[in-house]
Amino acid sequence: MNVEKWIWCLHCERCFEVHLSREPEWDDAGTPPGYEIIFNFAPDFEMQLGIERNGNVYAECPYENCDGDLKDFWWWDNFHSASEQQHLPETPEVDKVYPLYP
Repeated sequence: MNVEKWIWCLHCERCFEVHLSREPEWDDAGTPPGYEIIFNFAPDFEMQLGIERNGNVYAECPYENCDGDLKDFWWWDNFHSASEQQHLPETPEVDKVYPLYP
């Protein structure tokens, strides 16, 4: 897993980095502009952020007091390009809140 990608969490609105087994492909199939869906990388997320519940492993946001999970994760690049905020950095800061709506 040598592809590093930043992820933005809808629940806590903070970012964290993950390592993927491959580069996400560009998705031009009518979904919002950006990379292919995060669910295609569920095993990578579960290996790094996995929490076991009732015998199943689920990927959860690594920030304390955040219960965001795979359905709440956005690629930072997609959030960055879709955000109405001006002057977002190319690389986010750890533990900094980037609100969806400024």
